[in-house]
Amino acid sequence: MNATEKVSYSLGAAPPISQMTLQPGQHLSTPFTAETHYEWRVEQSIEPYVSTATISIDLRSDPVVACFNPTVTVSRVRVSNSQG
Repeated sequence: MNATEKVSYSLGAAPPISQMTLQPGQHLSTPFTAETHYEWRVEQSIEPYVSTATISIDLRSDPVVACFNPTVTVSRVRVSNSQG
């Protein structure tokens, strides 16, 4: 991470549990505590764009092998913030 980034973390359909600004060298650590939907969102503003990355993990148990069977989705959106 080379710039200040805004990060958030949420469980299920709930509003974000944690929202913070991370400086270079800092990190966010979150636990897997239950079978649910986890989502992390990272926003980075570097002229002339704002990039937002979203990482989603759905943890569901698999009764056949008695473990979690995660579904992972990653997306990135880049929006111009330049004028003109």
